Amino acid sequence: LTYVDIASGKYGVNIFYVMQLVHNTAKDVHILFTRWGRVGETGCCQRTPFPSAEAATAEFRKLFKSKTGNAFGSPFQRKPGKFSLVVPVRK
Repeated sequence: LTYVDIASGKYGVNIFYVMQLVHNTAKDVHILFTRWGRVGETGCCQRTPFPSAEAATAEFRKLFKSKTGNAFGSPFQRKPGKFSLVVPVRK
């Protein structure tokens, strides 16, 4: 996800937010991995473990909704003041 607002503050805002669900099969734990920060920097990260896929998925969907204003899996529409999807360019 990315959020750009060039009119905000002295330098503007150009930030990213990465979300990923990971299943550690060795420990049978589901992890919600998030990373955020300014574009061009490494940023910060957090790994949140969940006992089940359902709990991890529910938290992922909740976080996605709060960041984008869209339900995960539904057609995406940009919302003012919210993050947008980054669509990879395929060659």
